[in-house]
Amino acid sequence: MVEENESIYSLSDDSYSLVQAPSYLLNLKMQAGPSLNASLDWTLFMFTSTIILAAGSMFILWLGERITDKGIGNGISLIIMIGIIARLPQSLFQELISRMTDKTGGLVMFLIELVVLLVVIAFAILWCRELERFLYNMRRRSWVTSNMAVLDSIFL
Repeated sequence: MVEENESIYSLSDDSYSLVQAPSYLLNLKMQAGPSLNASLDWTLFMFTSTIILAAGSMFILWLGERITDKGIGNGISLIIMIGIIARLPQSLFQELISRMTDKTGGLVMFLIELVVLLVVIAFAILWCRELERFLYNMRRRSWVTSNMAVLDSIFL
């Protein structure tokens, strides 16, 4: 039953990617219209690019499932986090360059942005730790309450 549900979810993910890929490509065409190659056969490009984008999505989903199955963590979340971390140095550098070329605060605004970023990260870490501690205490209280008769008999 579990494998049947997983195959249904996998099929829905695959069909979703087959709908999303042409939509993404049409959006690309609308935004980059004149800069696209005029001799490009748009039908062939849409067909092949849809297959490539759908296959890439399926591969990432499969890889995320394998990571989750091996017990390393939530696979898709780890893949997304790795993508964000990989782009972080380039994004920070681009932000610094754009702030330095502006005449509206420049370096001070960049430093304020970094401080806000660090505060948000620290708050998220503290919140996760407190939530974990709260859940641990709730489990402990639940165990004590449900095993009170056993504890009383041991004490007596």
